[in-house]
Amino acid sequence: MWKLLKSTLLIAIAGLVLAPRPAAPRSNAERKALHARQRQENKIARQQQRAMTAVMKQHAQTPESRQRFKSNMKLQRQLTKQNHRQESRRLHDQGK
Repeated sequence: MWKLLKSTLLIAIAGLVLAPRPAAPRSNAERKALHARQRQENKIARQQQRAMTAVMKQHAQTPESRQRFKSNMKLQRQLTKQNHRQESRRLHDQGK
């Protein structure tokens, strides 16, 4: 009985030692650099959209034109957010 338990335990330990391990995750420095760059891009995009909105408010526009402008702004924000998600996911997947 003792030999069976001992051999089973030995096989289990050997299996854990020899099992493939996932790659080490990306360093925090890379992740921090990515997020810092993304924050900077978001800041610039917000400034540009505020400036464009201020310019658009100076001129009389039709309701359709205002709606089109708003939808374009929203589309830009969504695309930026989607690109940032993809970059973050790509960095995460490279670590696997």
